[in-house]
Amino acid sequence: EAKKKALTHLENFVREDDSAKYVIDPKNVVCRKNDNADKVSCLKLNELDEKEIFSQMQKLGFYCALTQDPNNIGLECNKV
Repeated sequence: EAKKKALTHLENFVREDDSAKYVIDPKNVVCRKNDNADKVSCLKLNELDEKEIFSQMQKLGFYCALTQDPNNIGLECNKV
């Protein structure tokens, strides 16, 4: 039940701006970065692990890969 709620929460968060770039960090935090602004919004998902977040992002039409930034460990997701 908690996982289902967290997945819905993630889906709603992504639908707010699906043209943005998303980063999934190893601590189960998803951050949205807008290209036109330096605004970053983050969502902490304790109920989900990184694999579940990754899987949900794929279902929402995103392609996720390791970030190119060596200082930033995590997965970067972009709308396909």
